[in-house]
Amino acid sequence: MMNVSVNDVISTCLGLGMFVSINQRLDAEAITVIADEFGYDVQFSSTEEEEAAQEEQEPEEDLKPRAPIVTIMGHVDHGKTSLLDYIRNTKVTASEAGGITQHIGAYDVLTKRDKKLHFLIHPVTKRLPPCAPVVHG
Repeated sequence: MMNVSVNDVISTCLGLGMFVSINQRLDAEAITVIADEFGYDVQFSSTEEEEAAQEEQEPEEDLKPRAPIVTIMGHVDHGKTSLLDYIRNTKVTASEAGGITQHIGAYDVLTKRDKKLHFLIHPVTKRLPPCAPVVHG
């Protein structure tokens, strides 16, 4: 297992042109490319080994909650980063050329109740896809 946060993996995938969600199955080539980006080697198991591992479920009391992922997509200069600046109490837009952020971003936010949220921001310069990625967590 890689000791890399989900945000880092998804952000890397987006940077590689792969639109992925936390629960999406990836093919062997994609897994190898992503692992290589983080300096890891990959070893694949057989279908029988995978099925046996799936049958061994963790007891419910051992499960840990995961932070929800919020995806914000929209055209450049439509307020995505300003919205996140407000939520995070930061001023990312102040450091951007013309106040416009033109890159994909992944951010963690801690709420007043000490709950973590993951935010993905994806500026779109031409056309929006028919729907935003659905991320289940």
